[in-house]
Amino acid sequence: MDVEAGCIRSRDVALGRSCDARPSWVRGAAPGSTRSRVLFRLSRFAECRLSSMTEIRRERRPRVSIELRREQILAAALKEFSHKGLHGGSTVTIAKEVEISHPNLFRVFSTKKELFMAVLRQTFAQVEKDMLIPGEKDEENPLQTMSDAWGVLMEHRELMLILLQGYAAGNDPDIRDLMQEWTQDVFERFEAMPGVGTNLAHDFFAAGMLYMVAASMNLPSRAEGDAWADRFLASGS
Repeated sequence: MDVEAGCIRSRDVALGRSCDARPSWVRGAAPGSTRSRVLFRLSRFAECRLSSMTEIRRERRPRVSIELRREQILAAALKEFSHKGLHGGSTVTIAKEVEISHPNLFRVFSTKKELFMAVLRQTFAQVEKDMLIPGEKDEENPLQTMSDAWGVLMEHRELMLILLQGYAAGNDPDIRDLMQEWTQDVFERFEAMPGVGTNLAHDFFAAGMLYMVAASMNLPSRAEGDAWADRFLASGS
């Protein structure tokens, strides 16, 4: 009862009450009687517990939709997997970043590999939206349009890193198939663009891979003060 009494006194002080104040249903008991003391303590304890539960409810964050939660997890997973890869990345770290429990993460993505592959698919979609589709719309100079777009994508280093991590995880058959399907789709869309064809598609894809590696080494940010990095990035243009 000492803990309860302490909680009762703290609650009474917070409410500006005297610690001897009693609710009306207790006042009927004889002052100082055992019944009076027990009822008083029970009433204060119940009030204290109710107050604590109310405060807990107030501190709870509002519910987040499954779509928003999925986006939050994918953003955290991109950060984790792009730097550490499929096997080095930690779902515990991802859950902490999103501020959810580890089991709740697996209610959205059932396995670590499923989450990794979802991050890759999201990256593919961004490359398509920002580079492939604008290139396909430009009938006069699609390669220049895509080259400019790829340069912008390179500024998001984690996008370059996660693509490299996808290829690095190719020992897994499901991830290997996913990366092959994406590579084939991109290459064939390059081929089909006006005035491009197979050879130019090959050269353009190879250059894009080279610059992907350059971005992974953070060469674009070093080029201004590093003559070799600047020469390397400018070569072949």
